[in-house]
Amino acid sequence: MNIQRQLQHILQSLATQFPKTWQRVAEKRYVLPKYRQEDYYNQDLLNFYLLDHIMAFGRGAFEDDAPNTAAYINECLALEYGRPTFYLERELGAAFLRTEVPGDLEADDIHWRWPQMRIVIPKGLITIERGGQPRNLIFIDVAQVDASTPTHIQDECALELETHKGWKSKAIRFRVEGECLVTQSLVDYATTANPFASVGYGGTQPIEHMKLNAIRLFSNIGGSMLPIDDLDQRLVAQIDSLLLNILLYMSEIPVEHEPKELRKPKVEGKRFISGLYPARFVGDLQLRSKPRPREEAEPTGRHLPGHWRSGHWRRQAHGPGWAKHKLIWILPYRTTGETDEKPRISGSNEIALEIQQQ
Repeated sequence: MNIQRQLQHILQSLATQFPKTWQRVAEKRYVLPKYRQEDYYNQDLLNFYLLDHIMAFGRGAFEDDAPNTAAYINECLALEYGRPTFYLERELGAAFLRTEVPGDLEADDIHWRWPQMRIVIPKGLITIERGGQPRNLIFIDVAQVDASTPTHIQDECALELETHKGWKSKAIRFRVEGECLVTQSLVDYATTANPFASVGYGGTQPIEHMKLNAIRLFSNIGGSMLPIDDLDQRLVAQIDSLLLNILLYMSEIPVEHEPKELRKPKVEGKRFISGLYPARFVGDLQLRSKPRPREEAEPTGRHLPGHWRSGHWRRQAHGPGWAKHKLIWILPYRTTGETDEKPRISGSNEIALEIQQQ
């Protein structure tokens, strides 16, 4: 049995045992443009990870494990709020990895449209070297949580899942106070022996009155059952920077937040059919590498290779008396160089994204 058929067999079994929970997990299926489909992991695999983890956590497999607790909180909130899901464009993700988080912005500068959302990461954007090969970051789940409110799975799902021997609904109570970011990321560790294996990173970070560049979303990564080394620390530092830039970008930049329904979810007999929705992207789909005309000039004898200038945030005063300030993100741009060099990411120095600051 090939991997895809094996996955389908497992999912059909879960859907039969837990139909109401499965409908919440598989309610939405996102339609990706053909040229983007190979960039991201299979949606069936993402659904399997979610339901499989809920089942394992409820059986007590991850007692006092910080990353798995963070994952469970995100999963509970995802089912409650309709699983808001976005796909990060490779071009924008590459730019954000080269963009420093502004030092003078605070957590209050992030404006939330949902308490929880998932960002699906393009393959190869962030990797960690394990077992002699790079392992891809699959997605980042992030939730904004008031630590005074315990988190638990919805009653309808809990009642159904409790029919499974040994499964118990758990209310997660925080050991910290105030507003927190709860973050989970999953890395693909699939091998021939276990094609669905993965390793998760997660943590809970109080963020009230904190500067953005001081936030460490995986500060309690030491709560994992696995040993943590320098490679892990570098990985989570990359995820920190990427996610904070994404949250800042999504706070003000127009994004398609409400997907148009192409097909409603429905039940035919005993079979549940997912609804279809256009995939929502973090980024500008129109950003593409475009050839620039080169003006004829006298040769100078110098040969400087072309390269990319990193993207960066810039504060700019404006308004009466220059009393207001806006944050401008300057996209990476290509310097002039050898004509046969190919850029790795797209952008233009003529494009700036402005975030109005009060």
